[in-house]
Amino acid sequence: MTAANLPIGAVAAPVISEESRARGEALQRYLDEREAGVRVAGCARLSGGYETYIYEVRFEAAEGATPVLPVDRPLILRIYHGPDVVARSGWENAVIARVRQDGIPAPEVFLYEPSLAPLGGSFLLLEFMRGKRMDEAALNAGPVAVIRMIRAFARAQAAVYRVQWPEAQAEARAPAAAGELGPLAWSGDRLGAARREIMARNLQPLLPIVDWLEENRRIVAGEPEVLIHGDFHPLNLFVDGTEICGIIDWGSGGFANRHEDIGWSSLLIGTVTSADPAEDRRLAPFRTIARKVYLGWLWKAAGVDREQLRYGEVYAGLRWMLIFLPTYLPNAGEPLLNPDAAAFTTPLYVRRVRRFIEQRTGLTLGIV
Repeated sequence: MTAANLPIGAVAAPVISEESRARGEALQRYLDEREAGVRVAGCARLSGGYETYIYEVRFEAAEGATPVLPVDRPLILRIYHGPDVVARSGWENAVIARVRQDGIPAPEVFLYEPSLAPLGGSFLLLEFMRGKRMDEAALNAGPVAVIRMIRAFARAQAAVYRVQWPEAQAEARAPAAAGELGPLAWSGDRLGAARREIMARNLQPLLPIVDWLEENRRIVAGEPEVLIHGDFHPLNLFVDGTEICGIIDWGSGGFANRHEDIGWSSLLIGTVTSADPAEDRRLAPFRTIARKVYLGWLWKAAGVDREQLRYGEVYAGLRWMLIFLPTYLPNAGEPLLNPDAAAFTTPLYVRRVRRFIEQRTGLTLGIV
């Protein structure tokens, strides 16, 4: 989840602070060591980016030097934190390169640094996407334009599923890829890793969800795994008019049944919440009508199996709980996400996700 993962309609505003200035100075030292020929003209923190820290960075050409980075536009500095930062940032760098080959509008990567030393975490310098964030554009558009945006959204998601990348898929099946769950992880042994995470974090009320998923694995048995974005929702997409012109936040993806990815999108659209009551009321059509329109267009673009979608939505609810409850509950261990997520994880949002799961499973979960 990136800087775009704010409540729908909220715009991430750059914040210039001592912390962002220090990041800019550290980046400048790094670039000087590599004789990049640029000076950092500005560095401002963008809110959001819950599994990363995100900054808007501007460069100027150093006197008498040929710059190796763009100096005519802002870039995004994306610094990873938490577990497995090298693997996660390396994945994002690789998947962006791959999907761009198929014409998917992912941001160009101008620099990838796996070392943690220069800025405190592996980082990427990325293209700053043009256009408007989809949620912002949709809130200010008429019904016909919104329907066209949702259609473009579904088609873009289906295009990701068509990307063929057998080398990466074979590597993802390797035992070493099973791993533990980190932020938004697509572990090879997802349910086993979820069960271990639940026990380690004192989140036993989530165990019935894992049991339900294990008991119903037959629903997705034998289904092919495809490349998925992993965090596909309107706050990670940019539009030019009603067409998708940018898709960001590729660090959360992997290979899975497409219904797990669709389920995540369905969950986020169907439970989107604002802490502001008036704004939350404005979001009601997104939780209801927009979700139904989205699934209808996706059925046309990629095909949707009703039972597999339900399975994917339940897994999405489990995944959401594992990601956000450590931020929300005092006894669930260290948060997986950065501090910005605390304002996002409200009691109302938790209740909506809980009900989303309960409606699809018949379970009663002891989470408030």
